[in-house]
Amino acid sequence: MVTQDDHVSRSLRIKQREPLNAEPDVAELVEFPITPEGLIYIRNH
Repeated sequence: MVTQDDHVSRSLRIKQREPLNAEPDVAELVEFPITPEGLIYIRNH
C-alpha cells in the first residue's frame, strides 16, 4: 500500500500528516545555492 510518507524524501521532517506539510532542516538548505529536489518544502492546504 502506498502512503503519503512514500512520497516524502527522508531529508524532510513531517510537520503535519493531514494535510501533508514537510520541510527540510535549515542546516541542509544553506549548503546549496539552489534548493535540491529532495529538499523542496511540501505544503498542502
